[in-house]
Amino acid sequence: MYDSIGNLGISDEVVSFNAETGIKISRFIKNTRSSDPFDDGELRKCMQIIRKIHKSGLSCQNSYNIEKMIAYYVSLAEDLNAVRFSDIDSVKEKVRHLLDIRRDLAIPEVLCHGDYAHINVLMRPDDGLCRIIDWEYSGMADAIMDIAMYAIFAEFEKERIDLSLRMYVDGEPSRDEWLRLYMYVALGGFLWCMWSQYKQALGQEFGEYPLKMYRYMKDYYRLAIDVWQMMIQD
Repeated sequence: MYDSIGNLGISDEVVSFNAETGIKISRFIKNTRSSDPFDDGELRKCMQIIRKIHKSGLSCQNSYNIEKMIAYYVSLAEDLNAVRFSDIDSVKEKVRHLLDIRRDLAIPEVLCHGDYAHINVLMRPDDGLCRIIDWEYSGMADAIMDIAMYAIFAEFEKERIDLSLRMYVDGEPSRDEWLRLYMYVALGGFLWCMWSQYKQALGQEFGEYPLKMYRYMKDYYRLAIDVWQMMIQD
């Protein structure tokens, strides 16, 4: 993957990578820090640089399949009796509903980062340098998924989630783009909720994080369905 994106000038430089152990060594970039998702200027840069990736025409053999990832972590969490939500069955039905809608959209896939979070975007304020690191989860997927994952990792409220998409498209998004954004916020929230439930069962502590992610699923399911119903009525 690093060989493919190297000419774009947007990633860290890999010095050594061991495919068997997964150990990667990158060249240190001086005077950088993680991007600030609550700074409008830096948020815009983050949206512009990931759009550059999506529009690059590059591809890879890997696929970032959110449906399979959700099923995987649900299975792991349930095997350990780790799910602690009384309404989990009805929420899982909502997840299936969104996945059904997603399949019907026939969305074209592009190269996505897969773990697009503000901590994976390095900024150097003195000269404007911007680099995206940690491409280990990259794969072919819906471009809007990267925007949704960025938003929920930063734990944005709706106003800033909407702003992220507007900055990404550099204008007013279509209904289809709003639907996909809200759909992936919901699905991503559920995915990371199940991931954290599983990890908690193994002894790690995440505080309020699982509940916040679960709330994304429930709140943005309703928003996604509202947009979808408007689309099918037109």
